[in-house]
Amino acid sequence: MIAVGSNYGGEQHPSWCYNLLTYPECELGGEAFYANQVTDLEKYGRPFTLAERVYAGFADYLAKSELIGRRIPILRLIPWSRNRGE
Repeated sequence: MIAVGSNYGGEQHPSWCYNLLTYPECELGGEAFYANQVTDLEKYGRPFTLAERVYAGFADYLAKSELIGRRIPILRLIPWSRNRGE
């Protein structure tokens, strides 16, 4: 599962994104996850392409953010039990 911090292509990341980067332990749908930002440019394209399949507007947000020099953060939500090695 991934989370895309597009903020409609605006100048700043959404507030929730800063929260996940600072406090990566999170919960979604009653399940525990650990948020891990995708920082490797070679690994960034695939999850962003998958996100675009779900919502085509992400392509517009990416274009807008690139014009102002902001890279839209992508965070992988890793199930908490897998993160702890269980």
